[in-house]
Parts: sequence; C-alpha cells; structure tokens
Amino acid sequence: MHKTTLGLIMVRILALLAVSATLSAADPPSTRVRNAHLEMTVMTPDAKIGFYHGSRFDWSGVIRDVKYNTHTMFGKWKGTHNPANHDDITGPSEEFRIPLGYDAAKPGEIFLKLGVGTLVKPNDKPYNYATNYKIRHPGLWEITRGDDEICFAQGLLTDAGYGYKYTKTIDLLDSTAGFTIHHELKNVGTQRIVTDWYNHNFYNIDSDAIGPNYSVIFPFPITAPKPQERFAEVIALDGAALRFKSPLDKGSIYAELEGWGSDANHHAFSIHHQSSRVTMHVSGTEPVSKFLIWGMKETICPEPYIAIDLPPGETKSWTLTYKFTVGGTGRAIIR
Repeated sequence: MHKTTLGLIMVRILALLAVSATLSAADPPSTRVRNAHLEMTVMTPDAKIGFYHGSRFDWSGVIRDVKYNTHTMFGKWKGTHNPANHDDITGPSEEFRIPLGYDAAKPGEIFLKLGVGTLVKPNDKPYNYATNYKIRHPGLWEITRGDDEICFAQGLLTDAGYGYKYTKTIDLLDSTAGFTIHHELKNVGTQRIVTDWYNHNFYNIDSDAIGPNYSVIFPFPITAPKPQERFAEVIALDGAALRFKSPLDKGSIYAELEGWGSDANHHAFSIHHQSSRVTMHVSGTEPVSKFLIWGMKETICPEPYIAIDLPPGETKSWTLTYKFTVGGTGRAIIR
C-alpha cells in the first residue's frame, strides 16, 4: 500500500505534447525539442503504451535519438523491442541502481525504485537489476515543455517511510550543439535514501557497428585491472584513450575502469567517431564513485556512477552536459 499527496504525485499534464492523434502501441508517446544546432526525440512516460515501461531504468527523459550535422546519434541498438523488458531502452538512459526498502520487504510486499514506482518483491532472492519485477504502482509524471527543453517531475511516498520528489530537465544549449540533463532529488520521507545513480549512455552514430571507428577518451589515464568478456581481446588502452583493435562483431566487452579521482573534472569522457569526425563530449558536476564500460556490436556505453546518501528533508542536484563537435581527434574534453 502506498500513500500519495497532491504535492507528491501530480496527475495533470501541463503541456500538450507532440503526439500523434492516432496513437497506438506501435507509436509510443514522444515529443521533439530542437534549436538551430540540434534536434532530439524524447520519449514520454506511459505505463501502458510508453516506449519504455520496464522496472529498471528511470522512465523520464528517454532520448530516442539526437540529430546533429546530418548525423544521428544514439537510436535503436536492440532487435525486437519489448517496452517492458529491463534494458529495451535507448540514449543516455539512467538508473538509480539500488532500490529502496527491498531487503526489509517480504515476498509479495512492495519496494520503491526511483524514477519508476513501487515494485513487488517476488521472493527472498537478492535484488537483481535484470529481473523484470511486477510494477504495483507506476509513479505518475508531470511534464512541461518548451521548444528547446522538457521537464519531468515525479513524487512517491510509501508506508515504509521512503519518499521522494524528483525532477529531470533536458535543455538544449543556446550557443553550441549540445544539451544538459539537470536532476534534482528531494527526500520527502522519513527514511534515508541511499543508492547510486549512473547513466548507461547507449551510444552509436548512424548505426555504425562498434569497432576501430570508435575511441573513448578520458581526462585521466585509465586502467582496467579485471577485464571481462572480450575486452582484452579487442581493446587497447593508450594512456587516457580506449581504442578498438578489431571490430566488436560478436559478444561484448565489460570492465571497471580505474584512474579517476575525487575531482568532479574526472566525471567526463569523449567518444570520437573516425569516419564522420563527430565527437561527443560528456561531463558531470559530481565526482564519480565508479566508472564502468560495456559494449557490443550495436552500442558502446561508458557508465559513470555517483553515490547518493540523502537524509530526510535534504535535496541533491547534479547536471550532465553533452556537446557535439566535428573535426579533430576527440581528445579535448569540453566542460
């Protein structure tokens, strides 16, 4: 059972979104934001016909694609799309990885997943991010938008004392090709919110397969002490750069990267695409607590984590900035 208040769960949509009047399950709701530099399609949350309504990732601000300088970034990376599956999602998708109240809940009782809603604990097994948990109550979203920005707001409060108010705003940059994702999380419950957050960054450009065309550059020398899957076979580490020695034609790569420090300037990376000469530069305002990288033929995913420990009544804010450039080698990190 969960409680709601007018201040926490908002049930009205304040702006009319650019959604087809003949919406069907094949046409999930979306809106488009654009300016002179960039255009993106943002999928909007819907528990029944939304592009993504799984139990893992934050439902808000799911970016289907970004169009820049005749190129398309992000986009579809899986074959058959199942919107209820845990990872059938695109773009700079985000997750609050550790759920709230899972360990204390008994089978059949609820726990809270930030950015999703209340989920049902099926058994006594440990929480597993890849499990498609039943959603008891999807948090409702308030959505506002302008020509070059869109904002999502959600709030939930449970009988166990976990509660939050969360907003995410995507805003296109005025002076250059890029956008920001601003987050604000307030603890409105009586229990401490302890979790970690990360962005999965499902990246590709023009659906080009992952391989020697791509390199990932960091603002610090990187190591990968325990590479997994095909990482050691196809990846070369060159100081602060990660390069592909051969195509990632099958299987996947995975590693936890080391070398970052407590400086917020280390929450950054660039992905350079050689044939198009397009570079995506990403930076965040919070120091990282962990830095993973995962990839397969269709996508490459640097994943910076931040730790969240939020007492009742307190608020945490953080921002990601994405910028796109053409030319050069991609070595410059632009903040």
